[in-house]
Amino acid sequence: MQRLLDLRLASALAVLVTSSACHWTTECGSDIYGVCGESETSTSSSSSSTTTSTTSPATSVTSTTDTTTGEPMCGDGQVDMGEECDDGENNGDDKACTSECTNNVCGDGYVLAGVEECDDGNISNTDECVDGCKLATCGDGFIQEDKEECDDGNDVDTDACPTSCKPASCGDGFVQQGKEECDDGNQSNTDACTNACKAAACGDGYVQGDEACDDGNTDDLDACSGDCATSRRFVFVTADVYDGNLGGLAGADALCSGLVDDARADMVPEFLAGRSFKAWLSDDTQSPDTRFSAKGEGFGGTYVMIDGTKDPVELVPVAVGWAGLVSGMLDHPLDHDQHGAVINPANKTVWSNTQPDGTGGKWAMANQVDDGHCTNWSNNAAGIGNTGVTDLQTGNWTANALGGCNATARLYCIEDP
Repeated sequence: MQRLLDLRLASALAVLVTSSACHWTTECGSDIYGVCGESETSTSSSSSSTTTSTTSPATSVTSTTDTTTGEPMCGDGQVDMGEECDDGENNGDDKACTSECTNNVCGDGYVLAGVEECDDGNISNTDECVDGCKLATCGDGFIQEDKEECDDGNDVDTDACPTSCKPASCGDGFVQQGKEECDDGNQSNTDACTNACKAAACGDGYVQGDEACDDGNTDDLDACSGDCATSRRFVFVTADVYDGNLGGLAGADALCSGLVDDARADMVPEFLAGRSFKAWLSDDTQSPDTRFSAKGEGFGGTYVMIDGTKDPVELVPVAVGWAGLVSGMLDHPLDHDQHGAVINPANKTVWSNTQPDGTGGKWAMANQVDDGHCTNWSNNAAGIGNTGVTDLQTGNWTANALGGCNATARLYCIEDP
């Protein structure tokens, strides 16, 4: 019996030495030492890596570790302890799993392609990347530092913060509801919307569209008609009389303007105060034709007088524009003074030395002389001055007769800015 056992043990040892694997055969099937069924293990090693292969009749598993330490590593495709993810070769800082094996989320400093527009790794909403990892834009509800002054998070242009992200203001091109009537985004007061963001209208002080004038009110008795259709310049004949020494043309001009500068004290209609007047007067070098700005600018409004005899006060048209004033025929005699009173016909003479066309000198149709200007209106002794009369509409209004320089006469005063 002992010999039989010894023979079986020797046979088993022979099989282990000579075979690379144990095969399940009938001759092994009765092995009582359990040698059959165990796996054969072979191990090889080098200085840089270790590979273990386990083979059984049914399975084969391979595990890769760090080639230096033999430990698991990010990028091996296996989610190891301490890793949130591991997509192997698909890891990346713009992928769902970063190169650090962390899930790519907003705020981690990595921009997830196709999902995030930016990611600056902070929680500030005043820089270029805001909540949700979106690029900062006007209308996102966050005020971008140094670039936006407001941001109300909407795309409404009629509230306090329009889509420019600057506080609404007149001239920004957006009509702020409840505060502006219009806003055309420019600095012109002569178009349909003024710089006050109000719709252009007669009386706003600016000439627009088909307006002939606009003096900032709708008073129909001043320099602009109430409907802004007619601009006006005032004329009057002086209530007082003067001799031939007027202080030259400059002195006569100053006299005319001075009469209305004293408007309040002298009971002159207040709207005349501050206006510039010149005397309708010529010497041997200058005349209304050469020194009045109305000719050069082609004034086309209406020359009017104040009629204070009416209640309420009325304006009386004398001539339409410069052309009408020098046409040789007025629309009405120039016979009202600065107070609006009609001149007494008994004292109707006016110093002039001016022809109906506005040029200087005597007029052939009148009893006048050459050099009828009282030595350029500085002499009240010997000499002659050519005159007109206040009660005529024809050319005689300005050129009618002559008078001695020591006599007295009135002056025509014409508004001429």
